[in-house]
Amino acid sequence: MALPITSSHLDTTRLRLSAYTGQERAHFVALNTDEVVRAHMDGPLTTEQAHALFARFLPGAPLAQDTWAIWWRQPRRWVGHIFATFTDKGLELGFMVDPTAQGLGVATEAGAAVLSELARRGHTRVVGTVDDDHLPSIRVLEKLGFVLEAVEEDDEGPWRRYAKVL
Repeated sequence: MALPITSSHLDTTRLRLSAYTGQERAHFVALNTDEVVRAHMDGPLTTEQAHALFARFLPGAPLAQDTWAIWWRQPRRWVGHIFATFTDKGLELGFMVDPTAQGLGVATEAGAAVLSELARRGHTRVVGTVDDDHLPSIRVLEKLGFVLEAVEEDDEGPWRRYAKVL
């Protein structure tokens, strides 16, 4: 289920979150084929898989309304990807940040903007899932006010489900 888009972008002090236009393709593919970046996901994508996934985020595509490219505002530079989409766990927030921008508060700042937008749209609860040992993402969720709901395990190992009431 796609979220209704009500603005073309979200601005924070340092960031602009915007709908994908196509100019981000090379950055998106590099991020999604990076073994380190995707180590706590389901592993790196192949180049072909990353291109196919990117196509799903372009205007008019099924996931376009749920995702934003994250840009530094000055100097303008692509630094990541953030999404909110419905899963079997509920409305879920997820993010990926370019290694050159990790540890600089990008995910926290972008996440706060998305959560504010989701609350403005009338959503009342958001979840976030993370590998049990992925401390940077755990810290982001906790800084955003998410509370640990459960620790579970699947074929990829233990993971945590966090939730936030908006």
